[in-house]
Amino acid sequence: MFQTYKVTFLVLGFLSFALTNCAEEKKNDLAVLSIVFSKHGSLGEIKEIPQPTLDTVTLILDDTSIELLNQEECKTGNLGIIVSKDAGSVTPILNIHLIDMSKNSGIFLETQTPTTGSHMDLDHTDGETYNVVQDCPATVMENTPQIYDLQVLNCKIADQFGGGSNQKNMSFRVRCTKG
Repeated sequence: MFQTYKVTFLVLGFLSFALTNCAEEKKNDLAVLSIVFSKHGSLGEIKEIPQPTLDTVTLILDDTSIELLNQEECKTGNLGIIVSKDAGSVTPILNIHLIDMSKNSGIFLETQTPTTGSHMDLDHTDGETYNVVQDCPATVMENTPQIYDLQVLNCKIADQFGGGSNQKNMSFRVRCTKG
């Protein structure tokens, strides 16, 4: 725990020094870095994802950000939310099944077969299907009669439907038109 505070203190100290001692035209470059640090925790934990364009997903796997641009489904029930990289079955494809869009809180992605939550699987470009390793909370960012906006942060997923050894840290924010 002391290490975390030490690293955070050193990073903030460096940024403070750099912002007060650099040329005026360079301060904006370092301000961007400070925004990045404010959006992430000290150990790379994502705190927030900016609102994506309607009918898309911002998906972050480890340190790689991917935009999924093809909304296929966005409705309450078994089909739920399905968004792929591009038109057709181009991976990655994010699937969130058994979603209840009448809820604004108490939403989570469950491991294996859901009993009270939703089920998520990610068809990845490596040919594997990933699922959550442990239940992950989800936050409804917006819920209107037309739009559903859901965010999941820092969720561990693994191949072989959550039971494999290839694990990734996943965050996403989906914003879709209900249909």
